[in-house]
Amino acid sequence: VRFIDVKNPKRPKYLGAVNDIPEGTHTVTTYPGGQYVYASPGGTGNSDSLEQIIDVADPMNPKVAATYGPADGGPAAGCHDVTFFFKDDQKLAICAGLREVQVWDVTDPVAPTTIGRIQNPSFFLNHSSDVSDDGKLLVISDETEAQTCTGENPDGAMWAYNFEDPTNPTPAGYFKIDRAQNPVGTD
Repeated sequence: VRFIDVKNPKRPKYLGAVNDIPEGTHTVTTYPGGQYVYASPGGTGNSDSLEQIIDVADPMNPKVAATYGPADGGPAAGCHDVTFFFKDDQKLAICAGLREVQVWDVTDPVAPTTIGRIQNPSFFLNHSSDVSDDGKLLVISDETEAQTCTGENPDGAMWAYNFEDPTNPTPAGYFKIDRAQNPVGTD
């Protein structure tokens, strides 16, 4: 993970890097208002399936402050992406990963705790997620290699979950675009 100063976009400046997992990082998400970033392996990306939590208080000398993985109750195959949702005293992260989505309490940013799981047999690789502003709905996008083109089954769909109880998200429905549709403006 490399850190770049882009205050002047015409002259970006390299600050520092950290690379504790040789297989690399797929996505990086900033912990809101803090000095940490979560570096995700991609859902299938590294052999240890570890989420790295990087302290960037000194961006010229970033350090891995913690990791979160299967041995700690974290995802078996790592996160493809992490989304944060902060509201009132609730500080949550949603880890979209291979065949599972986890909800984490990240009140302590370097010590996540898994408080909820979503396991849906129609998921292949949960690509990303987002929570509605009021915290009532969680939407998860599924990226699949086995998509059908007709929209008849839910693989590759956008899934909606009632998120009012983040320890037990419940299905609310899904939406999938029929990939066999004609493009707009054609017969």
